[in-house]
Amino acid sequence: MIVNVAAVMVLVLVVASLRGLWGARKVSVRAAEAAALRAPVEAVTTLRRFSAEAGLDFAEVLAVYMLDNAFFRKAAEPLGEEALVSRYIDGHKKLKRAIGEKTVAPYAAYLRRLATEITCFPVLGQDGAVMYGDSFGAAIQGGAYAGIDIFDEMREAGRLRVAAVARGVVVEAGQNKAEGHYAVIQSASGTLYKYAHLAYVHADMAEGAQVEAGTPIGYMGESGLEGRNDLFPVRLTVSVLVESEVLNGAAWVNPYIFLRLVENGR
Repeated sequence: MIVNVAAVMVLVLVVASLRGLWGARKVSVRAAEAAALRAPVEAVTTLRRFSAEAGLDFAEVLAVYMLDNAFFRKAAEPLGEEALVSRYIDGHKKLKRAIGEKTVAPYAAYLRRLATEITCFPVLGQDGAVMYGDSFGAAIQGGAYAGIDIFDEMREAGRLRVAAVARGVVVEAGQNKAEGHYAVIQSASGTLYKYAHLAYVHADMAEGAQVEAGTPIGYMGESGLEGRNDLFPVRLTVSVLVESEVLNGAAWVNPYIFLRLVENGR
């Protein structure tokens, strides 16, 4: 069951500094700008299906759609299926020319990179057992939430196994008061994927370990205080930090669309 767990969505872009590894990065909030990738998932999956049928590059179609609707800056009303097909599939080339190839290309490359990397849902064997929503950008004390929360409906720590969403190398694993047990994996593109609030991290997730998409990292737990939900305390927080000229440097981005695409079999 999919449930939207964010009560308040604040449209933000959370930018990280480039000093040191994850733990050394300071996070700031630019409330006037939208969180990256906050497009309606129903529209995204519809465009995915029709772009495949039309033989169009999905990343390019999605980039044109998001630019045309200002989803990289602010939210817009979702369009119906007929309008999506007419404007973004049938009229794709015309609209791309109107926006400009030089504008579309870097956004398409950015989306393509994430879509290529994120190939596994982060909880193994989760059917009917977890719930999550687009919690990215929700207001929290001192700023905005930079990740996606996935909750265990059974509220049992150590029951559900957490897996890497992308291939990479472990660059950090440990424990702290805010995030509990966590692990950070860096992909070949330099993107950092963080998994927090685990019951524990597997011993083989040591710095330098090679990880494939789907490799078990640990188990969902209730460790750490940040973003704690008393009703569903057992959870996983997935956060993604990219280095992209499109986002003006290192920035936290919203993985929600890509998790839904993976869950729905792309």
